[in-house]
Amino acid sequence: HFATACVLDFLREVQEPFDQQARGPRLAATMLPGDMHEGGLLMVSALLAYRGYRVVYLGANMPVDQIAAVGTSGGIEAVVISISSAVPRKRAAKAVAELRNLLPRRLPLWVGGAGAPKASEGVERFESLDALDARLTA
Repeated sequence: HFATACVLDFLREVQEPFDQQARGPRLAATMLPGDMHEGGLLMVSALLAYRGYRVVYLGANMPVDQIAAVGTSGGIEAVVISISSAVPRKRAAKAVAELRNLLPRRLPLWVGGAGAPKASEGVERFESLDALDARLTA
């Protein structure tokens, strides 16, 4: 646990200077209810900040209705969900579908991580950080 905490703190420190310089679109970055494995989310957030996106970091274990509230509050141009393998696939798929229904259709919903369900209508799934980076730089 100590080593994990050190790595997570390191990722937060790496991201901070990029956050301060970011001028791009605002993206909400979070995890599903019950998902506490924040490492992937911090890596994604650091990549987004490095690419100039302004990350609204909601963190782990967020209720779906609260994620939707942030996504619909204005100024958010996409919602990014990191899903660890600790979340059962059926539960992840149900939560992602519920979130997609709560968000405006025009608002992109990006998911990734070992527990992410297959892509579906209105949900873009990323298999890796490289795939996300390719999308960000396209």
